[in-house]
Amino acid sequence: MGQLWDNVYAELSQLLEFNTLSGQHILVHVWDFVARDAVLIDDVPYTLKYSLRRLGTRWRDELYIHPETGILCLAKKLPKAKPKPRNDYLWVDRYHQYHKLNDIWYLVSFRDVPQPFVAVIDKVRKIYPTKVRDVLQQKTVTYSELFSTNRIPTYAYHKRQCNKKEIKWILQQLTTKH
Repeated sequence: MGQLWDNVYAELSQLLEFNTLSGQHILVHVWDFVARDAVLIDDVPYTLKYSLRRLGTRWRDELYIHPETGILCLAKKLPKAKPKPRNDYLWVDRYHQYHKLNDIWYLVSFRDVPQPFVAVIDKVRKIYPTKVRDVLQQKTVTYSELFSTNRIPTYAYHKRQCNKKEIKWILQQLTTKH
């Protein structure tokens, strides 16, 4: 970085043989990491590859060739926005959470998802994957759907509306948590 791109490329050309398969492979990766088509908008670098996109937003597109000077530059990373704390759920334990749905607090109970090899066999002897009803998603879901959305393969099988005492405790926990 800080050097003319032509000099950097010339040095790469001396070290690598671009007419070989391995040299071509490395060159493809160089073009993956260096934006050759950068444009500056209000002194912020953008790439035109595929669509206009700000550089420095992904791990891959940090390097670019300055469009006016030809110098290899490092795009400044955008500071990551801190996620706002969620006040619509509270973990109790692995199998219980409090959830606020449509401004009403519920105690939601979870179960482990049945194993994928457990199947239901119908009258014609066809095998279907096990499906369960998730009360939070309000739909019937398969094992693979639940496993892809949860780190712990569980599903919400029951919910009960909370009483005033529970709501008071939940709100207390949420205020002390932040």
